[in-house]
Amino acid sequence: EHNVQYNCRQFATLNPEMHLSATVIEGGYCIGCGACAAIKDTPFRMRFNQQGQYEAYCCSQEKQEHDSIRVCPFAEGNPTEDDIAQDLFGRNCIHDTQIGYYSSIFGGHVADRKLRSTRTSGGFTAWLLRKLLEQHMVDGIVHVVQSNGDPLSKYAIATSITELEHSAKSAYYPVEMSQVLQEIQQREGVYAIVAIPSFIKALRLLCLEDQIFQERIRYCIGIISGHLKSKQYAELLAWQLGIEPKDIVAIDFRKKRQNGRANMYRTEVHYRAPDGTVQSQSAPVTNLFGTNWSLGFMKYLADDYSDDVIGETADVSIGDAWIPPYVRDSDGNNIVVVRKKDIQILIQEGIAAGELAFDTLQPHDVVRSQQAGFRHRREGLACRIERKRKQGTWHPPVRIPLSTS
Repeated sequence: EHNVQYNCRQFATLNPEMHLSATVIEGGYCIGCGACAAIKDTPFRMRFNQQGQYEAYCCSQEKQEHDSIRVCPFAEGNPTEDDIAQDLFGRNCIHDTQIGYYSSIFGGHVADRKLRSTRTSGGFTAWLLRKLLEQHMVDGIVHVVQSNGDPLSKYAIATSITELEHSAKSAYYPVEMSQVLQEIQQREGVYAIVAIPSFIKALRLLCLEDQIFQERIRYCIGIISGHLKSKQYAELLAWQLGIEPKDIVAIDFRKKRQNGRANMYRTEVHYRAPDGTVQSQSAPVTNLFGTNWSLGFMKYLADDYSDDVIGETADVSIGDAWIPPYVRDSDGNNIVVVRKKDIQILIQEGIAAGELAFDTLQPHDVVRSQQAGFRHRREGLACRIERKRKQGTWHPPVRIPLSTS
């Protein structure tokens, strides 16, 4: 299934004069995924901009940008999430107008209390990645780890359960994929990649352009995310705890609390004290300014121009179950949208073995759980696009219906 040749490339109508630099990057819509910096003979590299966000930049005016623009999730003329998902999942899944294709939907958590207590939400992402390695379904897991320095988080490849333990839980911090994708090009084997929706779309487009990626990227594990934060979000939290950004060693953005709602977690910052020891300070997110996700502090502009809420091109999308009764459980629960048969089988085996405490849910449960995201990326996005149209300025293409007046 992973070697399917997407038919959606026929929909691409790229304008050879529509350069990535002049539209996505100069417009401020780069999500910093690094896909354009990973393809062969690319003129692009990745760097942090003044806002503390990863951003692509063209390092050579002599090289053409045409191939690079074809892997950008926000570029004009590329296949949409609908096009990609239909080719990947249309034969074996049901289609819903809000969440896209799905074969099954679950809510719940892993039965292993230790695993659940040390991981975000219900621990399902960690459980799934372990299973993929243990059953030799992949040779490596491409995941975000804490790097104990600047930057605080980065992508790495885990080839063992021990290495997988270094996963960064919820990393509200910018990362990019170009370096780890170049590593995949050099290392034979098949991989599962964990990423947010726009990064997953970029990976699917990358697979269209390079046969090596299509052969080696076996599973795309989507993490439902409201938006991506800049480096300055971590600094904002640290300052409030009396810690200078230069002293930050690591951050646990979501440290679970006993007794209470799942979204009432703490943030814990580990820092290097003047005596050289590593110490920590923490506080409930309710006591920290800027942690209200709906305010959108330190977010990438690109996230205001994407209409994919849950990761419609991922083989499985995993997020928080922000609906009753799950949200009342401080230990956390996941909501899981499955699209690929292999993962469906793993889940069914996990339920039968008592490793997963899962309930069967429906599309409307996913929408309720992510209702703020749907409002922002559907109704709110339509308003933002309308303003761009009236201004006569370029904006990324979207799938939502717009006014023709």
